[in-house]
Amino acid sequence: MAALDALHDAAALEEEVEGEEAADGQHDEVAAGHGLADGEVPGGEAQLGAGIWAAAAAAAAEGPSDAVVRLEQRRRELRRERDVITRQLRNEERKRARLMEAARRLSDEDLISILASRAAAKAKAKAKGKAKGKAKAKAKAKAKAEAEA
Repeated sequence: MAALDALHDAAALEEEVEGEEAADGQHDEVAAGHGLADGEVPGGEAQLGAGIWAAAAAAAAEGPSDAVVRLEQRRRELRRERDVITRQLRNEERKRARLMEAARRLSDEDLISILASRAAAKAKAKAKGKAKGKAKAKAKAKAKAEAEA
């Protein structure tokens, strides 16, 4: 992408240089007086197309093949990630289907007892979390009372 930007910048620079030469008319006189070809300056370098060469050199630094290789590698990585996620999703759907089939075989009383045990486990975990905070406070108070005594 940087190479394309450099080429666009070079083309704009070349158009700007051509516009200035046409406006001045001096470049043609200087070139004609020294026997130089159109577009060359007395230093021997062609001014027209210099921006394109600069852009080509900038593009060669990264190389279009490097960008293509990098994009192909990213595409392979994304495909692998997609495949992993697809497998995980399929496995979760299969697991849910197995659980639902097992639940269909249970009686109403079994289902009610499972729900009751889950609710009791949640309540116990919630109470344990609240008790932990209070237990620490009591332990600190107990230690403080012993230290004062």
